[in-house]
Amino acid sequence: MVQVAALLQKHPDLEIASETDNEIVITGWIQIARIFNDFPIVKNVQLEITIPIAQDCFPYVKDTGGHIDTKYPHRYLSGRLCLATEIDLRLHFLDGFDLLQWMDDFVEPYYYSHDYYQRFDCYPFGDRQHDHLGAIQSYCDWFATSKMDTVTSILLQIEANNHYRGHHLCFCGSGKKMRDCHGQQILYFYQYPQLRSQLISDLNNLRKELQELDNERNRSSSK
Repeated sequence: MVQVAALLQKHPDLEIASETDNEIVITGWIQIARIFNDFPIVKNVQLEITIPIAQDCFPYVKDTGGHIDTKYPHRYLSGRLCLATEIDLRLHFLDGFDLLQWMDDFVEPYYYSHDYYQRFDCYPFGDRQHDHLGAIQSYCDWFATSKMDTVTSILLQIEANNHYRGHHLCFCGSGKKMRDCHGQQILYFYQYPQLRSQLISDLNNLRKELQELDNERNRSSSK
């Protein structure tokens, strides 16, 4: 509740709409004031923020004021906003979640990005695809490579190995020792259990989606 109180103090036009044992729902208005490439945006937006009580879950936002175009790629049909991939959020908040920082680093830039995209047909801060493709993009950025096979190899090896050993060969297949290659990035997944759990979840989701695609191809070929 301390973080909620700080949020309400910073954004006085927000208020608690409901509160249960499972979640806190906050509604109201916030001001967006951002500038990028000499393109400023200052506007008030109406939204709904749902904050799960469970510590392992991130808040989510719904656009309740009609500010986000319904055809915008990063808005779900429910009105919920696609702010970032789960792994991006977990990497961003390694040492604990901060509600105000989440607003500053994800919610407000989202609204700015929408208006920038509507004006210039491009994203000011980069773009992520949805589902497993977006997660893979996040891992590519983290491990500083655009090679899908390299990232896949690293992820599978982290899943399969319960301990980090810097003197072993790097999971990427480079032939270098871990500590001389991707060791620094890989080590985080052993120091922070929530990262490894998210990685395993992402891999399982990827396997599931690939299996569904394979099943669909088999159904199509049998017709």
